[in-house]
Amino acid sequence: MTHGDAADLRLLTDTAAEIFLAAEGQPLDGGWRPVREAGLDLLAVPEPLGGGWLQAAAEMTRVAGDTAVALPYADTALVAKPLLAHAGLVVPDGPCAAAAGTLVAEPADGKLRVRGTLRRVPWGAAAGRIVAVAAAVDGDVLLALDPSRASVSPGVNLAGEPRETVAVDTVAELGVDAASLPAGGAVVLRRGALARSLLIAGAASAVLRATSRYALERVQFGRPIAKQQAVQHALAEIAAETEAVRAASAAAVEVCASDGFGSAAAETAIAVAKIQAGTSAEVVARLAHQVHGAIGTTREHPLHRHTLRLWSWRDEYGPERHWARSLGEAALAAGPWELVTR
Repeated sequence: MTHGDAADLRLLTDTAAEIFLAAEGQPLDGGWRPVREAGLDLLAVPEPLGGGWLQAAAEMTRVAGDTAVALPYADTALVAKPLLAHAGLVVPDGPCAAAAGTLVAEPADGKLRVRGTLRRVPWGAAAGRIVAVAAAVDGDVLLALDPSRASVSPGVNLAGEPRETVAVDTVAELGVDAASLPAGGAVVLRRGALARSLLIAGAASAVLRATSRYALERVQFGRPIAKQQAVQHALAEIAAETEAVRAASAAAVEVCASDGFGSAAAETAIAVAKIQAGTSAEVVARLAHQVHGAIGTTREHPLHRHTLRLWSWRDEYGPERHWARSLGEAALAAGPWELVTR
């Protein structure tokens, strides 16, 4: 389907929440199986392979951030698989990874010799394919890399999620595991930035709920700390930042769905969403830990599962500085008034 009504989206959201919560503590294969069986990883993939419903995939990504699920849903459903389908490359059944770095490709006997190193690749070792971009003589090329044909070094981000270093020195065959990328390598970065903005929106919502609940339950001097004006101000600021990142990321999804990720409007909307997400992540995490006190930093308390992800995700696919520069350059090129009104 190319679109769906509110009831369809609500059903998908409830299904995703159940699947993601049930994946807690399971190995990757076990946690991913119901995602694949429900078709949640193909929602943003064009017909006839998937659903062609970007808004639904975006909402599932937000739910993934809300539940802090240890699955590469965002990179698979919003970045890797739609790009593979658009390029006419094989879309694997399992999870995929996406890399923001750029490799180098040189002609070699009718094929491409691909070299370079991709750093901090999310779930790279466990991916069926790693989607990356290589700079070639005739323009950027989209690659579907098999991690078994690369040297993968383990690593994790602040939240403990896999972030591997992938050293590539392989031959890619055009039409099989490589395809031209007319929109340029920026489309991978844009999709990844939107995915991180949506994840942050979901995690911020979870932090808001947890912090509000704790403030009502924690009694000090005979009354809940939620009655204290300073705590009320903190909760109000967390709520405002949560809504700001939700609105910015939702607006970016709408623009990308209507104009495409390669458009100038999409670049602006994604830049705004990622800047807002990074700013909100800092405020939400800081104030939530202030309200929780020392208990929120302990491994036994669940708050860190979301706040550590907030701090990690804000720097992936470009921190605020990168996207602020992108906005500034666009404003200088087109004029500030044209930028804000297009």
